[in-house]
Amino acid sequence: MKTLDEKDYKIVELLRRDARTTNNAIAEQVGLTEGAVRNRIGRLVRDDVIRRFTIETGPELHEAIVLMKTRTKSSKEILRRIRKCADRLFETAGDYDVAAFLSAESMERINSVVDRLRAVDGVTATVTLLKIADEE
Repeated sequence: MKTLDEKDYKIVELLRRDARTTNNAIAEQVGLTEGAVRNRIGRLVRDDVIRRFTIETGPELHEAIVLMKTRTKSSKEILRRIRKCADRLFETAGDYDVAAFLSAESMERINSVVDRLRAVDGVTATVTLLKIADEE
């Protein structure tokens, strides 16, 4: 893996802000040609610096974080099962071992996924944090 330079960091930051930014627009902002940007993005993907291009949805999406305590002796298998249910996973420090970020079109779907997480063999306790709707 090649070391990232300032232009690579700038490209990643621009794509974080808006994954739909065109290579031409990025090229103008970082002082490279469109082809050079395309090649750098390709390398960043191959080197696993950029893992995926994604979208952020509007306020109609429900979000939650589920904190979980797990049995640690089989943690890799537990994480593999949890990963099937969650959008993103975070390691935590403190009373809980893992935090799972969830997003869904309805509270019913969130509740269903939380139920699936609670049913994972090795998950011993959970706490669910629900996003409070933004005020208009």
